[in-house]
Amino acid sequence: MEKSKLIVSTKSTNSGKKASIIIVYAIMVLIFCIVLFAGDMKKVSYMMLGDSSYAWLLYVIIIGGAIYPLINILLSFSRFNSYCDVYEKSVSGKTGMSFSNTKAPVQDFELSYNEILNVTASGKSIIIYTQYTNYEVSAFENQTEVVNAIRARMTGNK
Repeated sequence: MEKSKLIVSTKSTNSGKKASIIIVYAIMVLIFCIVLFAGDMKKVSYMMLGDSSYAWLLYVIIIGGAIYPLINILLSFSRFNSYCDVYEKSVSGKTGMSFSNTKAPVQDFELSYNEILNVTASGKSIIIYTQYTNYEVSAFENQTEVVNAIRARMTGNK
C-alpha cells in the first residue's frame, strides 16, 4: 500500500516516562524483596495478625507485591512501542497490549481509509474500528490530531 506523505504521528521517544516507570517499579520490587528476605516472617505475622501461623499469607502478599511491578514494566513497554501514523492515503501503525482486550495480539497494521469504519479516542489510546477487527494504539502525543486527521479522510462508513 502506498504510504505517501506523513501527516501526523503518535510516535515519540517517551524516554522520560520510560525511565520514571523503571525507577518507580524497581524501587517497589526492591522494597518488597527487602521485606521478604529480611527479618523473621513469623515474628512479623505475629505482630500484624496476632498468630504466627499466618506467615504464609504475608509471603504471598509480598511475592505478589514484587511480581506486580514487573508485569507492569513489561506491559508499559509494550504500550510505549505502540503508535499510529496517518498518511495522505493510508493509516499504519502497531498495536500495543490492550488493557480492555487482553487476548488481542500485538500486531502491525496498514489500512486504507475506505477500510476504517470509525475512530475514537479513549484515555491515552486510539481505537480504530474496521469491519474485521479493532486496532488499539497508544497515543501519548498528538491523539486529537490523529483522530481528526483520520476522521477527515475516512470513507468506510459513507
